[in-house]
Amino acid sequence: MLVYIRSFSIKRVYMKNIVHIVGGICFLMLASTPYVLAMDIVLTTGIHEPLVDNENREGFVESVLEEAFRRIGMRALIEIEPSKLSLINANSGKDDGVALRIKGIDEKYKNLVRVPEVIMCSEFIAYSKENITTLKSWSDLNKYSVSHVNGWRIFERNLGNRKNVRKSDSARQLFTMLRDDRTEVVLYEKWQGKVLAQQVGLQDIKENKLPISAKRMYIYLHKKHASIIASVASAMREMKSDGTYQRIYNSTLSQYADKAGTDRGYQQQMLSNCE
Repeated sequence: MLVYIRSFSIKRVYMKNIVHIVGGICFLMLASTPYVLAMDIVLTTGIHEPLVDNENREGFVESVLEEAFRRIGMRALIEIEPSKLSLINANSGKDDGVALRIKGIDEKYKNLVRVPEVIMCSEFIAYSKENITTLKSWSDLNKYSVSHVNGWRIFERNLGNRKNVRKSDSARQLFTMLRDDRTEVVLYEKWQGKVLAQQVGLQDIKENKLPISAKRMYIYLHKKHASIIASVASAMREMKSDGTYQRIYNSTLSQYADKAGTDRGYQQQMLSNCE
């Protein structure tokens, strides 16, 4: 009995050492691969199809960002949140950053740092069921009931606290309101507006250009990730120069594009039409 116990103890110690050695070797082997070294970056946004498609992972913005971060050894996860909550969570550090925002939001959200490379040009549209007068200034919207997504700074800056303005966390709800004549004008982004109008059954919707019709859009990272900002920007520039950016556009957005100007590359159109 005593011999058995001793023999068992020696075997146990021996096996324990073997496990440690094998485990250490496995750890070193795995640690040398990019998959273990890679870190997930969670970027949140309030945008939807065809720019972000969480179900199929085929949206334009998420495809661009996933590839850009892959090139620097990271994995980007794009999650949809209400627009204003997205900014709050990223600024607090709960999330790693936000996707597709205009220049200047870091003036209010001090913990966010802009990646200085444009993702895309967003064209902002005043959607309506009836033709409206040419919008030469934001005050031209005073005669209409207007709705937009809560937290979209470009609209909040230019509309202020007007009485005829309603906000919602749901873009789909805005277009449903327009369909049901509960608002006269919906302010939204062009690509997503085309899809949402179709989804809620809006026929012959009118697209009216706004005084500020197009803006260059960026991603922002929480300041704790400041060390990778230059690398992300460099990866995005590389994608534009090697044709990857245009290929992603061709497979995601080109089907929704206006016929005019489609002979030019998207990047060229973006730079020539965007502020």
